Amino acid sequence: MARRSCSGVPDDARIPEALEGVRAALERTQAVANQLIGLDLHDANQLAARSGRQLRVVKRDGKGLTVTADLGTNRISIETEGDIVVAASSG
Repeated sequence: MARRSCSGVPDDARIPEALEGVRAALERTQAVANQLIGLDLHDANQLAARSGRQLRVVKRDGKGLTVTADLGTNRISIETEGDIVVAASSG
């Protein structure tokens, strides 16, 4: 874990280390996300939960939904058509 300055952000020398940790976590989550495409929502939720990931639907039947703009390294954003996952991305 990167050391933090008194302002709560990583010290400059530790920023690359902190970013590498985030990148690695997002890669692991994307590997799970790739497995969700083509599954129905029930099966996608089960697989995500078994993998310690959370799902959120960001687009349903072509219509974008309101979501937060924060980054969650264990979260998978999905798009659905009907009950089927058609796109999935980490974060």
